[in-house]
Amino acid sequence: MKNLLQEWAERAQQAGQQKSLAEMFLDMRAKNIENLPTISGEFGAIFRGAVRDIRSTFFEAAWGQPEKMSEPGEPLSPTPQITTASLLGKDKEIDLDM
Repeated sequence: MKNLLQEWAERAQQAGQQKSLAEMFLDMRAKNIENLPTISGEFGAIFRGAVRDIRSTFFEAAWGQPEKMSEPGEPLSPTPQITTASLLGKDKEIDLDM
């Protein structure tokens, strides 16, 4: 962390601008906020997990055995590409007709 802060301070000095540590931190924070997952992607993952838990509990109670493992691409079990796209907010851009 210290090396990273020193690097930022050196970059600021080389650019002819003397930024305070707080300003450099706020710049770093603003850059990182752009890369956070979308809330709709997070809630989608939480919802899928809740439905999976409820179904598993129901199968255990009704038939005494767990439900079979679902394969990627089945309903409520998206592929890793779909999950990543929804977390990045690019779920409208993904082409599912590969």
